[in-house]
Amino acid sequence: MSLCILCDAETTEVTIALGSTLVVCPNCQEYSLVEGLTAELAKQSPEFRRDLARAVRWHFYMREPGEPSITLRDLNAAQLLVARLEEFDGTRDDVGADALVNAGSFENPWHEPVIKVGRAVGLPFGEALLFAKELLVVRKIVEIVPAYIGLESPGEKSFGKPKQWVRCKKQDSAESEGSG
Repeated sequence: MSLCILCDAETTEVTIALGSTLVVCPNCQEYSLVEGLTAELAKQSPEFRRDLARAVRWHFYMREPGEPSITLRDLNAAQLLVARLEEFDGTRDDVGADALVNAGSFENPWHEPVIKVGRAVGLPFGEALLFAKELLVVRKIVEIVPAYIGLESPGEKSFGKPKQWVRCKKQDSAESEGSG
């Protein structure tokens, strides 16, 4: 076993093409490196490699099913990926809230909608669950309400009441300042 150049975890590496290596890491998930990039990354700061590990993991969880893992071809590609994640971080709450709200109605609002939010913001299920709870409880951006659209097909019996995620209503500035 070798160590991940990004996070120092033990990895499995497989040569996938002439000059490319697929790295499977328990932290970063999986990514491909073009020959020579490992030496370039070793010269970078630990902070940059940590940020790149986070970006590679983010990309892994956001990719479409069946889409190959990301290939880091050169240092510019790595820097671009980190920059894309930093830009995304500014919209993460809105993207996550939209994913929850657009998920539809379910008997268990903590399952399918959380899977959708995980894909939307690049998190595995457990972390997506914590993120959804944070949007609900801490940030009060979304809430869970009864859904008035039935989930049942004709002749099918439902075992619970469907619920859906909605955005919390924002108070107008006049209301928050008080009237009169």
